[in-house]
Amino acid sequence: MEAGSNNFVDAPGDTAPVEPPKVLLKTTVDTLKRKLQEAKEKWIEEPKHKAAKRNGENADPVAVSSESESEDSSQTRSVTSSPPEAEAQEPPVAIEVFNGLGVLGSELKKQGFAVVGIDFKGCKDKPLVKTLWIDLSTRVGQLEFWDIVREGNVAYVHFAPPCGTASAARNIRRRFIDPKPLRTAAHPDGLPDLKGTDRIRVDLANELYKFTARAIVKLEALGISWSVENPTNSLMWSTTWFREVLAKVGDEADCFHANWTHFDMCMHGGGRPKKTSFLYGGKIDLSTLSLKCDGSHSHLPWGLTRENGLAFATAAERNYPQILGRRIAKRAAIAADTKPLPKHPVSADKEENMDAQPRRTHSELVAEYREIKTFPEVSAAATEAIKEWHKSGKPNLDWEGVSLGKGYGLLSSVKNGRTGLSRIEVGLPWDTEEFVEQARGCKHPFDRTIRVPPAVAKAMATIARKGPAGIKEKREQTIDFWKSRKKELEAHEKILKSKLDPEVARIIEPKSVLLFKEMLEAINYDDMAVVELLTTGIKAP
Repeated sequence: MEAGSNNFVDAPGDTAPVEPPKVLLKTTVDTLKRKLQEAKEKWIEEPKHKAAKRNGENADPVAVSSESESEDSSQTRSVTSSPPEAEAQEPPVAIEVFNGLGVLGSELKKQGFAVVGIDFKGCKDKPLVKTLWIDLSTRVGQLEFWDIVREGNVAYVHFAPPCGTASAARNIRRRFIDPKPLRTAAHPDGLPDLKGTDRIRVDLANELYKFTARAIVKLEALGISWSVENPTNSLMWSTTWFREVLAKVGDEADCFHANWTHFDMCMHGGGRPKKTSFLYGGKIDLSTLSLKCDGSHSHLPWGLTRENGLAFATAAERNYPQILGRRIAKRAAIAADTKPLPKHPVSADKEENMDAQPRRTHSELVAEYREIKTFPEVSAAATEAIKEWHKSGKPNLDWEGVSLGKGYGLLSSVKNGRTGLSRIEVGLPWDTEEFVEQARGCKHPFDRTIRVPPAVAKAMATIARKGPAGIKEKREQTIDFWKSRKKELEAHEKILKSKLDPEVARIIEPKSVLLFKEMLEAINYDDMAVVELLTTGIKAP
């Protein structure tokens, strides 16, 4: 502000501005200089606090700004006062490694975790959470993983290593598409005579298995909860690196503690009874996930399916059902003592009763229970009494000021492995009037907007536009086209089969291999190696 500025207030009755006193002008300028200096120092100092906090150093603002304190105590107060958001506790971090679609990560996020997904850039799925493309089969990628662990407030890490090369399904012989075994129980690290791409695939998978096995030992030492998932019959569990880790369990000298839980995926929202195993450690307790198929529901078929083009059902089962992700996330939240994010009143849905088969079509219109009461520290004796009441169906059990009777339900019981106490959730039922009042405000599922995959939406639109006659005509045209192509390719088929091994040629004689190849190309099938398998055959073990 200049000395002769007209920004000063005019004196009453004067037509010309009054020259401000020089003392006032000097005071004003000094005040501005001081405030600018304060702002500058605050701008410089605050990043130091954040850097110190990230590196685990003393982030006390008073200690950082001790030099400026000697100059002006009031200035120090303005620099060292931290904004309210800086004092808020940072959320715990959860890392989902080999996350694929990231179903578990999305559920962990709902439970209040800051989630980091890690996967290889060639992942076929579009993740639901923020995902870092890191190749963990390389030394650089592994170092990057540990940088993330060191920098963040990590509370839980989950690994789901790819099991394609370790799948026991490869030992099942098939007539059509028949992937050959790459490992056996005698050679879990890979068959000794593997060559070419098969050897490369197994070697890369072994690097991931070795990294995972050694990572969980280090995470256990750091006090970070962890879990590893693979099919129960996966040969990954028998590899050298996992055998070394499992040998440490229970050995006091190694101080490595781990637990198993085994279940059928259909009991957690899956479409098939895929036998799945989790190895886990730290504070998290996944023991209550152990559920075997009760036979009360139907299953989707195994083998080759057309769910997402022509593919094996095992590939369709690679991503977790949302219900399983939610159940794991809730147990991780209990271990990390974090609170879930507020739920939207319309979209909120609660976890299904562990004793019942999950509903696959619609979420509940009205919550099954009026209130869910949590008892954080329940003794072993009291826990057994409640479980016995729940199983027996006895009419009443008076406990902790609650009379457990008809309509009440035991929703979960998670034991703390360190204290021996359990965290129990009990559902309190609705009164009839309350339930009816809630139901009156619900929207019927048929009135909701239906979301389907783009391919399904396109098919529905085509059927609606063409009508039955148009669809019939289109299908007939398609069949006629492939029939004509079969005739056109007959001469080429004979030439191809004449060059094959006689035994292979005899087996595939009735097959139209070149036609099959063109049909796969027409649908953009992503594994054209199946055609090569038809023409080369599979060497019997």
